[in-house]
Amino acid sequence: MNARALHVEDVGEGPLVVLAHGFGGSARNFGPQIRALRSRWRVVTYDARGHARSARATASAPDPTLEMLVDDMRVVIDRTGVGEPVVAGGLSLGAAT
Repeated sequence: MNARALHVEDVGEGPLVVLAHGFGGSARNFGPQIRALRSRWRVVTYDARGHARSARATASAPDPTLEMLVDDMRVVIDRTGVGEPVVAGGLSLGAAT
């Protein structure tokens, strides 16, 4: 999946934190964390494949596997252009990712 098919939000400045939501959730789940971190961190959240504002499954793009979700997180991180260590966190399925 390309980065344009994933809804990504990017706020703040500083070292990069990427947060992945749980099954059935969205980037909106991290509002309190974003408000707490954005003054010292660059916080990137995204809607996982098939969730909320990201592309839905189709016949040619089936329901996501864990490997697909990991690849999507890699796409999101690569899209940031940081090229340095990233702090990754998540809830439920996002933590597994």
